[in-house]
Amino acid sequence: MSATVSVVIPVYNSDKCLRGCLDSLCGQSLKNIEIICVNDGSADGSWDIIREYSARDERIIGISQENAGAGEARNNGMHKASGRYIIFLDSDDVFEKNMLELMSDKLESTSADSAMCLADSFDDATGQICSGGWTMPRELLGGDDVFSPADKSGVFFQTMQGWPWDKMFRADFIRRHGIEYPNLPNSQDLVFTLRAMALSQRVCFVDRILVHRRVNRSGSISNSRAASFESPYNAVRILMDDLRADGVYDIFKHSLDRWSLNFLLWHLRTLCGEPQKQVYRLFRREWSRELGFDELTRETCNENDFNEYTTVMRSSYRKYIMSKKIKNALKKILPPPKSAFDRENRITADNIAALRSRLSAGLCAHDMKLAELAAENKRLREEIDRLTAIVGKNEK
Repeated sequence: MSATVSVVIPVYNSDKCLRGCLDSLCGQSLKNIEIICVNDGSADGSWDIIREYSARDERIIGISQENAGAGEARNNGMHKASGRYIIFLDSDDVFEKNMLELMSDKLESTSADSAMCLADSFDDATGQICSGGWTMPRELLGGDDVFSPADKSGVFFQTMQGWPWDKMFRADFIRRHGIEYPNLPNSQDLVFTLRAMALSQRVCFVDRILVHRRVNRSGSISNSRAASFESPYNAVRILMDDLRADGVYDIFKHSLDRWSLNFLLWHLRTLCGEPQKQVYRLFRREWSRELGFDELTRETCNENDFNEYTTVMRSSYRKYIMSKKIKNALKKILPPPKSAFDRENRITADNIAALRSRLSAGLCAHDMKLAELAAENKRLREEIDRLTAIVGKNEK
């Protein structure tokens, strides 16, 4: 019998955290799963760990390939998948034990093509837990937990991030549209994820924190942007071309333009040194014109993004860097704006919700254990009564 859910995990030099990831998946409440680990030419002990786990749990399937990147690893794993639903997870994250059950049940009950859940993060160096509420502005969904992307077309790409690990897809839907990860050194996941979400007839939302994302880990996939600083731009171009070919680009154009500007400004802002300088030059001379950013107005995009975009287009790189330094210095001496307080309040509320979710899950597990013990106690008492009755008859 095929699996209910296929889990695909690209693995590259993850031996320090891979066991935690696999333990959280092997212990899932949904048992009918397959876990496809694709070793992407790791130079550490990752492949040994995959073979160790697959030897003791037949649901784990190990695949090894020459180093070709996370996109190719995910594609290879997807081609091996037999599940009704498919999810792409990262080897350094950990997951709530009912994650796969809740998300697949939601897809099944709503007949949706894709599902989203909530996530938080923890710092690999400090262990500090951070809210992930910013990753999914739930207010944009208007309280809907099942919706058509077309009905949210004006804000659709603002309701999610372009990573796959908090989303699950109907496998036959992915195959029918031929959706795969492009061969890019980084940012390839956003092409797959956002295209799949846009092509979904229905999207459902599980309002629970089910993913605990490890951040600030040396060597992680997300730390490779500086080495291939044009990949984010190339990913945006591929996504736009794919959506045009799919016939849905015009439906989502307004939301996609705003998302693309925000994403590439973030890419520029979070680099440093020579890669940042090169991206700054490319952004001004090529990317802005080719992606149509010069047609955006203050009214059609986020005001902060528009202001930053205007600064980039009108200033030299040296002036841009100086303005950033001045802003950072002012942040240290001036009180934060009201928006910062609002954001902190939202983060606090998300953290409280996360704690309540974990407490509820713990109490539920505790109650289930008590129920199991009570049932076993009842069974043993009945067996004792039965044996006592037999002994009593024999004595007579």
